[in-house]
Amino acid sequence: MTRRLLILSLCIVLTLAAQAKKETQDFVTQFMTELQNDSHVSEDDYRCVTVSPQMMERVLQMMQANTLKDEDQIRDALTHIRSLRVFTATDNIEIYSNKNQKLLKRNARHYKRIRQTEDSEAEHNMQLWVREANNQIVELVLINSVSEDLFQIINFTGDFDREFIDELLKM
Repeated sequence: MTRRLLILSLCIVLTLAAQAKKETQDFVTQFMTELQNDSHVSEDDYRCVTVSPQMMERVLQMMQANTLKDEDQIRDALTHIRSLRVFTATDNIEIYSNKNQKLLKRNARHYKRIRQTEDSEAEHNMQLWVREANNQIVELVLINSVSEDLFQIINFTGDFDREFIDELLKM
């Protein structure tokens, strides 16, 4: 009986650990995982660029060495950003857009849309989603699509507040 209880407890802990790891992955990481499992997409259709925390730190150090007043806002923004990932597709836009929508639906309890703009004349759509942890915004996901020419996800991780988001959108 004790052995069964121990095995059951171990299974529960492992399940919770796996779920926690999945929940800490950023949106683009989850999206890229989806693409790896799909035979309908080709790596030639898209590219993904990651700016690591170390690179963000180097950029911040370089900017702190420069004392130009105009760069204060950028310098402040960089202190909030831990990492940046940019996914861009210029072919098969509909496939990527549909996969994006499905992933957002599956993660609806984690990501909340806070802004959407549409320009039907230019066939442009921009959405901003956030993920919160402990009442702090820890991830920003900007989804940008322009008709059949471009689909883009810009994923920021870090510590953000609404004021920061407003300033970022003004840039």
